[in-house]
This record gives sequence, structure tokens and C-alpha cells, in this order.
Amino acid sequence: MTPYQLKVQNRRTLVSIGLALLIHLLLIGAYLVYDYLFVEDLAEFSGPVLVKLGEPEGQDIPVLPDPEIPEEIPEDRSDPVPPPPAESVESPAEAVSPAAPSRPSPEGSLPVQPDSESTESTESAAEKSVEPSVAEDVPVRPQPETPAEPQPVIIEGEDGGNSYEYQFAAEEGLVKRSLSAAIYLYMPLPRIVPDSVYQSIKGESPYEGTSLQDLFRRYYSHVGSEWFYEAEPFTDDIRSLWVALSDAGYDLEKADYKEAGLNDVVITFTISENAMLLDARIQKSSSKPEVDEAVLQGFKAASFSNASGREIKGRFTYRFH
Repeated sequence: MTPYQLKVQNRRTLVSIGLALLIHLLLIGAYLVYDYLFVEDLAEFSGPVLVKLGEPEGQDIPVLPDPEIPEEIPEDRSDPVPPPPAESVESPAEAVSPAAPSRPSPEGSLPVQPDSESTESTESAAEKSVEPSVAEDVPVRPQPETPAEPQPVIIEGEDGGNSYEYQFAAEEGLVKRSLSAAIYLYMPLPRIVPDSVYQSIKGESPYEGTSLQDLFRRYYSHVGSEWFYEAEPFTDDIRSLWVALSDAGYDLEKADYKEAGLNDVVITFTISENAMLLDARIQKSSSKPEVDEAVLQGFKAASFSNASGREIKGRFTYRFH
């Protein structure tokens, strides 16, 4: 850009700035003139107005109170009551506890004396009435006793050289059990039976025309002086053979299914409202599945009664000795 063009440009810039300032000054001046000449209309009520009357220095003149208008006293036309005589003036103590008037007594009887207890307790009753105690205002209600939880019913017994224990979550007398057969009758049969025991077996088997010895020989073979277990019998036959062996003198305490040192078998169960056995399951194993199955099978053969009108939880423990 040439020097001439720069000069023209600067001049235009100065002129533009001057015109802008002039326009702003004109607008400000017009606003001031309008504000000075404009008359503002106030509303009918613009708020309280404080007016002070006093000296030019601004001292307030005290406001005089409104004159009180005496109330009209109604004329008392009744006869004036004379003041009480000096002798009848009661002391403060007498005013608090006035003496009870004596009642007229019939002729020939002692005069009725005022109740000394009520007279002596008047002052204390007045003091108590001023500040009543909390115990008089709020009656103390006895707290209901929390009923004790029923203790479980425990039934124990012996079973073919072993023992058992029932625990029922109910009051005594509401639930009972009756075993249809001993649990040991469901246990695995002994593997070896002495010939002396076999010779002592007597009686007829459940099968017509056969004896208990015949039934024994179905599952045992004779070798020398002992009988060895060979075949697995039916459940009913197992029970019949255990009864025959027990009657023949077999030592149930030394049954060979207990040689390994079995653990106690624990079964949990539920007795329904109509005395049905529900949810019978093994909670703790003996360490031998065949023994667990025999205990569970023998336990389920039991029957129960329930007079509680609700389901009852229970636990059964079978111990080996």
C-alpha cells in the first residue's frame, strides 16, 4: 500500500471513531433529557409514608397516649357484706386444712370425731397434687412372658447289638413311632457262620414245605466246620435268616459287617400332618454304602403318628457297637 493510501485509510479510521463517539454522546444526552423531563405516574397505593413533625433539626415530638375511657361500673344494689369479725379470721394453715365438721350423733352415743387420717393427710395430698409422679400418670403394664421354645422329644432304644435315637422337633406326646421290624434285620448277612449255629436253626421258612435250614442252604455252602456266604438273597429272605441266626445263638455283637469300624448313620426326615414319612435322607454315612442302604430301608419301614396338626422335623441316629 502506498503512503497516500495509508494516509487516506488513517483519515477514514479517525472519522469513523469520531462519528461513533458522537452518536454515543447524543444517545446519552437524549436519555438524560428524557429522564429529567419525564413525569412518572404513581399507583393509587405506593406504600406507607412517614411524616415527621418537629424542629428543623429533626427532633421528634413525643406522641401523647390516647386518653383512657373509664369503664362503666355497674351499680351493685345488693346489700353490702359486713367484714368478718376479727375472731373469725382464719390462719393460712387453717385455710389449707379446714377441720371437718362434726356430724350430729344420736342421744346416748359418743359424738362422731372427724377422720384424723384424712385431716392429717390433707396437706400431704395437696403437695402430691401439685407435682404428680410418673408412676401415677403412666400405668406400668406387665411385660408378656416370652414362651419357652419346646424341647425336642428324644426316644432311644437298642437294636440287635446296636442302638438308635430319634429326635422330634415337637412337644412330648404329639408324635410317636412304631417300628415294623428291627433295623438290624436289613443288614448284610454274615459271610461266615459256624456249623454249630447252623445245627441250632429250627423252624419253618416263609416258603411252604421248606425249613429255615433249607432256606439257609440256598445262600450258604458248607466247607468243613463253617458255612460260607455265596449268593445275595431277597430282602424278605435276609430278614428271615437274621431271625433264624439270632434264635440259633449267633452273636449279633460280632457281626462281620461291623468289623471295619462303622460311623454312626444320621438320617433327617419330616413327618407330615397326616403322619406320612417325607424327605428321609442320609445326612451322615457309615462309610459303607450297603450298610447305609440297609439302615435307610429299615428306617423307612417304621410307621409314625402325628397329633400336632403340622409338619414335624426329625433326626434319626443309628449307632454301631
